[in-house]
Amino acid sequence: MITSSLLRLSLPLLCLALWADGTTPSAAQTREEGQRYFYDLVEKLPAAHAKEWQAAPGYAQKRDNFLNPDYTPALPERLTKRLNKEARRAARKDTKCRDMQAVESGFEGPLGLDRQVERQVLQGRIRNAWAYRIRLAGCGKAYAANFVLVQDTDEKLSHLNALPGDTLSWPSLQADALPKIALTGLRTVRQDNPSCIPARRDRVVQTKLVHKPAPAKKMFGVMLKGRWMEVWTMRICGEQLDLEVAFRADGSGGASFQARPTPGPVSQKPAP
Repeated sequence: MITSSLLRLSLPLLCLALWADGTTPSAAQTREEGQRYFYDLVEKLPAAHAKEWQAAPGYAQKRDNFLNPDYTPALPERLTKRLNKEARRAARKDTKCRDMQAVESGFEGPLGLDRQVERQVLQGRIRNAWAYRIRLAGCGKAYAANFVLVQDTDEKLSHLNALPGDTLSWPSLQADALPKIALTGLRTVRQDNPSCIPARRDRVVQTKLVHKPAPAKKMFGVMLKGRWMEVWTMRICGEQLDLEVAFRADGSGGASFQARPTPGPVSQKPAP
């Protein structure tokens, strides 16, 4: 999805306001500073843009999301069970371990600055969205299943699957990066297997954070400043390979990225 220049304008200004001291604000600080600079932002917008923004169906909800960063919805028991079931299924499939069990779960925070979420909120289609993670362990292995929980305007919750593991990437960045990173993986596999044809079962089975962002500035689910390195493990045409992915936040809700195979064998068979 493409976010308008009006929405992109809000990111660096909020970043400047809330991260001026280079530290992570508490929820109380975010509420106090968010209220001050949210309205300051509206006052500084060109009159036509401000009028357009304030007339949007989701303007009031967008404002409330910024002013109440610590709000999280209560999860219905039925949804909780479904998330745990899907997490176990994915963990067992990706790790080849039948004994994977959930050991920890919880909200990772709101995704208010994700471009897709921001656009849907402003259009009045949803109330907000949150990152939710379930950690599992078994067979000496660890796995994290990630979800996006979406609350519609009637406060009903639904969920979407996100990439597994400890990736710092957010939903819109994953949507941008995955096709290009998968293409890098496919080209790598084809060096040994020229007849490889992508299939629906091909996927990312793990992500690991190998170099933390420095300097790091994160707010509402999005890295606004910093460079970091991850390793994405992909399974393509029955082969498994690791790709190093270098990210650099652009300060406006996105990030540039480059992927390359990790040093070593071009690909390897997944463990049985």
